[in-house]
Amino acid sequence: MKKVIAVFLAAIIAVGVMTVPVFAQETPAGEYGTHYVKYGDVNFDEVISAADALEILKSVVGKVNLTDHQIQVADVNNDDVVAAADALEVLRMVVGKITTFEAGAYYLLQEETPDPEPDPEPDPDPTPDPEPDDPVNSGNIAEYDKSNSVNGAYEKDPTADTSFVTDLSTLDSNTVYRLSSAPLNPSQYTTPLDFARLIYSLQGLVNRDFGMDENHTTMIAIITETADVGWMNEMTAEGSILQYANAETGLSGLTEKRINTWDDFLNTFLPVMKQCGMILWDGNVPATANVAATICGVDGYLPVLANSPLHTLLVEKGVPVKQSLVGLFKNGQKGTAISGTSIASTGSAKNDAYLWALENYFHRCSSKYLAYTLDGAICLKGYSAYGYADHPTAVLGGNHCLSNHDYLIARRCFFFDLAPYGGEAACDDPAQKNGQAAAGTDNATMLKIFQARYDRANGAFGALMGFPPWWCKYTNDKNQ
Repeated sequence: MKKVIAVFLAAIIAVGVMTVPVFAQETPAGEYGTHYVKYGDVNFDEVISAADALEILKSVVGKVNLTDHQIQVADVNNDDVVAAADALEVLRMVVGKITTFEAGAYYLLQEETPDPEPDPEPDPDPTPDPEPDDPVNSGNIAEYDKSNSVNGAYEKDPTADTSFVTDLSTLDSNTVYRLSSAPLNPSQYTTPLDFARLIYSLQGLVNRDFGMDENHTTMIAIITETADVGWMNEMTAEGSILQYANAETGLSGLTEKRINTWDDFLNTFLPVMKQCGMILWDGNVPATANVAATICGVDGYLPVLANSPLHTLLVEKGVPVKQSLVGLFKNGQKGTAISGTSIASTGSAKNDAYLWALENYFHRCSSKYLAYTLDGAICLKGYSAYGYADHPTAVLGGNHCLSNHDYLIARRCFFFDLAPYGGEAACDDPAQKNGQAAAGTDNATMLKIFQARYDRANGAFGALMGFPPWWCKYTNDKNQ
């Protein structure tokens, strides 16, 4: 999530000094002092700049309220909704990627009343015509989301299966549980990142329903760096943008409870984890970690590496295994059916896992989002796509991308990690490297995922969140 926000803010900062003169082109002719402004000039300062894009974003998250005229000017893509997409269009205009908006060039801001003219001949029909509420904007009133959702995670996505809801009855209401980094990698266990995967997944399930009703007033905040402290202070400040949590005080009305150890986390959230249960992913097929994350988003099962210390610990604590992907996918004979489907195997266990998930779960995921993120390989000791004895980045900082999983699971994303190149054997897939599967199988599977999303969304734009994990796969630069 932090990377997504950082990229967008970086774009605003990068173009912030660039402007487009509003009246660089000849404005439409007008009589009686008619005044036009250019679409995109939300702050009416006669230039289109990154400041206008930022103003749109602030309105989307409820930080500012736009006037009716500003709403019209902000809706540059002419879809009757003021959204982040409009801010992006404004940025594209600022950097010269586009030269016109879908809404057009100019908007009629106001029209002065002309000098009185002689009364016309009496109208034979004395019934007056109804006057619109707003003569300027009549017939094209922009509408935007006025629900309690700030960023889309806390809405019922009509394209996804929203039947699973976490049971928070054992947690304190009106409370934010603030986790330090210690529970993510408890010192008494030596397995890398298994605990982080579990905790970030649970965070996505708990937080996505936050504020939806009186039973969902509990959230998890994980504080691992200075920026997290800043965001937490912003969200808990009186009058913050997250007023939907409590009509009067926002998050400033929530009690804060700190979770500083793994045992604290376990004791607090064990009942919730028992409700969710586990889905076991297969360490022999790292792609199954992403399949498990997909299933977590729709069914609520928490992804856990099979036969790991965490798996053993949770079983001892009474957390049930609700599904297992162990042994389901193997490098098989091309043309045979993938287990549980009528789909022909690619010969690659990695790709068969994603095709199996596409067949069985994609229709229950959101059609709005896809998650392009690293699979479980980097969490496996000794893993290397390049033949290292031990992967050099296995336990470093954010290279695992797990800190984004809460955001992606909250949106019920379909997860994948595939090489984007056609005609090349993916360096992390033994089946493609030894010829058991065709070179470029990753790319073919990725295109099937893209086509499925396009078809489900009826061609509408969506969000592909993430990027190829270039620091440990799919590149010749092995020093990364």
